[in-house]
Amino acid sequence: MLSKNKGHDNSVKEELDSTTLPAKSGSLIGSGNYFVVVGIGSPKRDLSLIFDTGSDLTWTQCEPCARSCYKQQDPIFDPSKSTSYSNITCTSSVCTQLTSATGNQPGCASSSNACIYGIQYGDSSFSVGYFSRERLTVTATEVVDNFLFGCGQNNQGLFGGSAGLLGLGRNPISFVEQTATKYKKLFAYCLPSTASNVGYLTFGRVADNYIKYTPLSTNSGVSSFYALDLLGIYVGGAKLSISSSTFSTGGTIIDSGTVITRLPPTAYSALRTEFQKGMSRYPKASALSILDTCYDLSGYKVFAIPKISFVFGGGVTVDLAAAGVLYVGSVKQVCLAFAPNGDDSDTTIFGNVQQKTLQVVYDAAGGNQPGCASSSNACIYGIQYGDSSFSVGYFSRERLTVTATEVVDNFLFGCGQNNQGLFGGSAGLLGLGRNPISFVEQTATKYKKLFAYCLPSTASNVGYLTFGRVADNYIKYTPLSTNSGVSSFYALDLLGIYVGGAKLSISSSTFSTGGTIIDSGTVITRLPPTAYSALRTEFQKGMSRYPKASALSILDTCYDLSGYKVFAIPKISFVFGGGVTVDLAAAGVLYVGSVKQVCLAFAPNGDDSDTTIFGNVQQKTLQVVYDAAGGKVGFGVGGCK
Repeated sequence: MLSKNKGHDNSVKEELDSTTLPAKSGSLIGSGNYFVVVGIGSPKRDLSLIFDTGSDLTWTQCEPCARSCYKQQDPIFDPSKSTSYSNITCTSSVCTQLTSATGNQPGCASSSNACIYGIQYGDSSFSVGYFSRERLTVTATEVVDNFLFGCGQNNQGLFGGSAGLLGLGRNPISFVEQTATKYKKLFAYCLPSTASNVGYLTFGRVADNYIKYTPLSTNSGVSSFYALDLLGIYVGGAKLSISSSTFSTGGTIIDSGTVITRLPPTAYSALRTEFQKGMSRYPKASALSILDTCYDLSGYKVFAIPKISFVFGGGVTVDLAAAGVLYVGSVKQVCLAFAPNGDDSDTTIFGNVQQKTLQVVYDAAGGNQPGCASSSNACIYGIQYGDSSFSVGYFSRERLTVTATEVVDNFLFGCGQNNQGLFGGSAGLLGLGRNPISFVEQTATKYKKLFAYCLPSTASNVGYLTFGRVADNYIKYTPLSTNSGVSSFYALDLLGIYVGGAKLSISSSTFSTGGTIIDSGTVITRLPPTAYSALRTEFQKGMSRYPKASALSILDTCYDLSGYKVFAIPKISFVFGGGVTVDLAAAGVLYVGSVKQVCLAFAPNGDDSDTTIFGNVQQKTLQVVYDAAGGKVGFGVGGCK
């Protein structure tokens, strides 16, 4: 609900529900993680669940434990004694969501047609059981009906005495997504630093006066994780000499369900070396499990350790408390609480030991909150793009001169003070999205939210960008879609793709799951893996006469055309809502690295649930018209002549 404070027309405050649960150390129940108590069923049964930002599926052990149940501190939940329990059927569309949430295809119970889930974790722990709906009681006043969860019948692993897991990931079946209407995908926690302390887990808006926000990254290959851009590490005030690509190769995630932070071996080796230098005065102790750098501090009442800081995207530096640097086995075995991954290409994980004493706030829907310069009270923006490029600076007003006769006064823009990434030699970006601060919206009175462009097909050509009404004799319009989860994008309904005149055999739900957007700022069109695989297969059939070449970056289907003055490629067409078919020119199908490396200019997303992006290579030679006020986007083959 939105409400305006009287007398302040420019001040809008969003009122959000929020609720807080006590968060306790898992050491109380034999786990290295942290748990909360929630109620399941009618009447409710209170259960201790480990809350895990690295998992999506919420599950608990259930009677009759058909295969195996480990020992838990609470009585095991018996669904037969609940009046609100029901199984999901195998034929339900909800059952199919398990594939992306668990990484496994769901099964089907032949006798009852019940949907069967199966999930395995990084430490080989697992749970298998019925995918179900039930009443979830968060607090005495907060209840979620028809909550999707797993009713485990075969469960083994390192869950301590917990009853199961509360999944706080980003998949549609996670608690965060199932309660998005109520809590707006906002939650926060403070992990207790000792077993005798109590922390909290809050859903909904929290006080964030002291919070520094870093953007969520798209670098991680798994969209359900909370991926961050780790840019560097400091030990004892000195930045470790590590290439930024060391962290970007495998990506970085933050995970409340992983105990020890895992680093690329290259980064861990550098961190350990510097830490050992700062700890040279203390006697070493034997290793503790995966922790290989330990000290005997039994002879010291006071000791000093090197300060360790992590630097994330958006200029956010996080200084770790001593509790986030050391893992105490005993006073005679105090260890550096980091461990190496098996390979530099593995995902870096910022674990829960490092998160101790920090208030960690997740805003899955909102991206970045603006900051404030303490000295000048100036508004600070921070924005990060899909390729991890970013800009941080002052949000400002200035005169914008579009042409010699067209001027926009008091134009809102960002005056960047910290900018890195793949911007080439440009001075910045001109935002043409649908948010109120975009150029399109700020000039709506003058140009009526109308603009068009024709992208030059070669470096020697010149295209155009027109604001306001354009001749649209050749234009076929497709309606803007409401399927995309981000309203500032220009979302379209992609219905199908043709290759060589034949329609690809792809379910329409393949495109509708993640939605489709058109973006002049994305180079290569990204398709759901299922769609990309079908397109590539048909394209390869039509190109079978030409010799193949090596892959070019993300483009895996390339040909050596150096021996051909003339060649033919399969025609590719995209079909959008409203019966609009867009035939791509050769320049919109191929990306030319060299005449010996001519590639199919499409790439797969990480998952079928990711957003399809119609990129700028595919838009070459097309006149593209945006009518944001009219709710449509048009394509014209002849409009660029």
